[in-house]
Amino acid sequence: MTLDTEPAIGSAAFIRGAARCLEGMPPIIGYAILKQLNDLNAGADASPRAERMTPDLAKQFIARMTASIRAFAPPEKAEEVRRDLLKEFRRAYPEGAGSRAIESRMIEVLRGTFGEFAEETFIAHKSRVSAGPGSEVERYLQLALEIRRSCDLIGGEQIGEAVYRALAAIAQGT
Repeated sequence: MTLDTEPAIGSAAFIRGAARCLEGMPPIIGYAILKQLNDLNAGADASPRAERMTPDLAKQFIARMTASIRAFAPPEKAEEVRRDLLKEFRRAYPEGAGSRAIESRMIEVLRGTFGEFAEETFIAHKSRVSAGPGSEVERYLQLALEIRRSCDLIGGEQIGEAVYRALAAIAQGT
């Protein structure tokens, strides 16, 4: 089966789409792509490990690639590639639409404390709690608590509490 006739959903579809987004980048980015896939234990498109690219790993890949591209390209190019990778993510993993809205709102709350690192911070904390037991709301509340602990260290308990309240409200749908 050729790449064009394979389904456009799932981990292999995401990796193919990501490869299209990253075409024309400097050769060093090719190395960064392979390193990020290896670090996430997800292989390139032809690898059996490609099926290990879960939605959470794909989000981590996007965050890591954006950070890598910022080191070698102008910020606007890194942002353009990030947007393109997110489009490929939404195509490959359509099942997370509700979660994406919640997560986008949470990331916006974090921008006030973490600035341009809000998304990376969110993804790093989410990877620690996403596999836990409980409902989606319970996992998001646990995530809010984890992020609060970081905020307590960075900005103090008042900032941590304010961020926690905002994230908890989003998680509970209020």
